[in-house]
Amino acid sequence: MTTSASTSPLPRIQARFDRPIVDLAGDVRFLIVDVEPPEEERAPLAPLDLVLVIDVSGSMAGGKLEAVKTAVALLIERLGPNDRLWLVSFSSDVRVHFTALAMSGAGGDLARAEIAALHTTGMTNLSAGWLTGVTLLENPADPARRRAVVLLSDGQANQGIVDPGELAEIARRTGASGIPTTCIGVGNDYSTQQLGAIAECSGGRFHDAETPEEILEVMLGELVELGSIALQNAELEISPSGAFAPEPLWTTVCERDGLRVTCPIGAVRAGAKRTLVLRIAPVAALEGMMAVFSLRLRWTDPRTGARRELECEPTALRYGDASSCRASDEDVLLTTRLWSARIGRQIADLNEAGRYDEVRLVMAPQADQVAAHAQSVPAAAVVACDLHRLVAEGTRAMHVRDRKNLYVDNYKGMREEPELRRSRGRGPKSQ
Repeated sequence: MTTSASTSPLPRIQARFDRPIVDLAGDVRFLIVDVEPPEEERAPLAPLDLVLVIDVSGSMAGGKLEAVKTAVALLIERLGPNDRLWLVSFSSDVRVHFTALAMSGAGGDLARAEIAALHTTGMTNLSAGWLTGVTLLENPADPARRRAVVLLSDGQANQGIVDPGELAEIARRTGASGIPTTCIGVGNDYSTQQLGAIAECSGGRFHDAETPEEILEVMLGELVELGSIALQNAELEISPSGAFAPEPLWTTVCERDGLRVTCPIGAVRAGAKRTLVLRIAPVAALEGMMAVFSLRLRWTDPRTGARRELECEPTALRYGDASSCRASDEDVLLTTRLWSARIGRQIADLNEAGRYDEVRLVMAPQADQVAAHAQSVPAAAVVACDLHRLVAEGTRAMHVRDRKNLYVDNYKGMREEPELRRSRGRGPKSQ
């Protein structure tokens, strides 16, 4: 086991297969990786540099923008005296209201005054506002300070960069430089594909806020989340010794370099074990052959800004007679739940794009695979049954709020992110 040089405590990482033997036909297996943040008492978090990027386009008029103002005013009160705040607003144009204000004394007063003066106008150039905010945090004078962007929007980007794929590629670069972006989608009209791509690929989080009360809950809850991070900008590298195609169930983003796969994890909260599951599709091989999987965890220490790494003990998968090798009920339920959440998010994406035939032709067979995997465990079979129901609903136009809930529930389910909306209602909406 190797680590970068440092005196602060290390997380624990353990990996295993749900079943360590795979038959010669190339049956599916799951690699389960547990990441536990350090339990030892640690030094206080480094001060936070936070950029708020707020949509002030015309659609934010009324209760939504007023709710944002209220939430930000309360957020300012909860920032520490050594934390610093930036404010960017965007519509058709972008405005930087202030930079690097310390949240004590006159700094907090100025920030509250600027927030209170925000007003709505124009279209939605989301990419310009977001990239302005990211640029403000580049090349920090003190790399040890934590950095984060919170982007809030209620509409689909209709100016600047609008393609989710392009936004995702930019977000990968910003995340790699240590600047995660958390996205908060407000109401029914924002694009889950645009905001989801930014949040996921940058290592941030994604939240939905349907009402002014939820905007307040999410923004204050996000500040708590930022203050409880034990591992920042984490990623898992998997290096199999054979021709495998590991598919992470917690993200749709990964980089491949030959046999090596690197998957972003984002932030890991203190006191919360993170369980990561990869679906492994082996190729046929000779009986008795062994495939070894090497794993390496990398992260940024939010207290020092140092980049660190930890190598996990390798784990092996053997080819042979797997008939007597059974996964535990707990592992079947876990893998079914995360696999179903990943498919559920894909159903929401396809439904938003109007690609109903793909839901039927591509997602339905995958739901059948999940059902076959889950059939031996009643609780897992219930999850698989719910997935079949989602497939049926996804083959026709869904109400926009039902689709938003489907996306958010499954996005958070596959990533095991907390739901910050205590007041959330889940009742079905009619057309």
